[in-house]
Amino acid sequence: MGNISTSCCDDHNVIVVENHEPSSLDFFWGKGVNYTFGNNNTPVDYNKACYYYHRAALMGHVKSMFNLGMMYGKQPDIIALDEAISYLNQASHNGNIDATYQLGLLYHTGKWKSSMIDPQKAIEYYEIAASQGQSQAMANLATIYSQGLGGIKKNLKLMNELLEKAANANNIAAIFNIGYNYEFGINGVSISLQKASQRYNDGLQRYNSSFSILSSHDQWIYNMIKYRYGVVRLQLPNPDINKLNTLFESIDKEICPYRFMGLASLSTEPKQQIKYLIEAAEKGIGEAWLQLLSFHSTIELHQLWSAEKIGLLYEMSLTPLLFEIDPLLIVIVIRNV
Repeated sequence: MGNISTSCCDDHNVIVVENHEPSSLDFFWGKGVNYTFGNNNTPVDYNKACYYYHRAALMGHVKSMFNLGMMYGKQPDIIALDEAISYLNQASHNGNIDATYQLGLLYHTGKWKSSMIDPQKAIEYYEIAASQGQSQAMANLATIYSQGLGGIKKNLKLMNELLEKAANANNIAAIFNIGYNYEFGINGVSISLQKASQRYNDGLQRYNSSFSILSSHDQWIYNMIKYRYGVVRLQLPNPDINKLNTLFESIDKEICPYRFMGLASLSTEPKQQIKYLIEAAEKGIGEAWLQLLSFHSTIELHQLWSAEKIGLLYEMSLTPLLFEIDPLLIVIVIRNV
């Protein structure tokens, strides 16, 4: 988004409503949306969008208050941040659940200004949003209680209750995290591959028909659910290898390079397995490098990979380098949108 003049919502701004333009709430809101997204052959102009949202907000239009808050929040100066918080508070006080969530997110992550992190305020706003059914607020509350942030007492029981509520409200990240808890036996639950499988499968069933409308963040989680579901099914009795291969093949390699880890786990031919692991390693998957260590002296690896990469792999074999499980759990529920 381009910079917005801090005076764009000032009555003295050079942007004016022409005399022939109707002074109606719907008109101002519509013009703001057009200038924000370039709809209806309108050029994108955030200053003009801001102006029209302001006119609608003065007439009590709550969505315009919210949009003004989000537009001002993405500006670098203090004045704009103050305006952002003011408009988000106005929208929140008028019942806009997204504004309430965004205020919680601001105090949780300091997404616009790190010094504003205040876990207690974040909890207050998240609880209000959660009470109105905002599933991401439930999931982010779980994050706070799982980590005991900012002096807030760690509470895994409450964390799991919040994750269940968020999952019941169709929050895909919460569904993933519950499955992940059961898969690894962490965050206060006992390990159960069967329960993990059920939760991952539940996530896939809920989102199979709506994948195209998911945000990019949720599409990544959806693909990760496919991967972890396949990994778990492979460990359970009588896995259907053909179905698992189809599952891993269906993972979008651009969104989720763990696709190659899944395919490597099914391969019985060393050269093909190495090919998949190289694909994953070159896309930054640490676990792939770890697995390639077992192939570092093989002819197949030397045929498929550069001497430079193999040299790095050899250095790793001489070093007590440890790769931890990727920290997907809970962290991914924080959506900075």
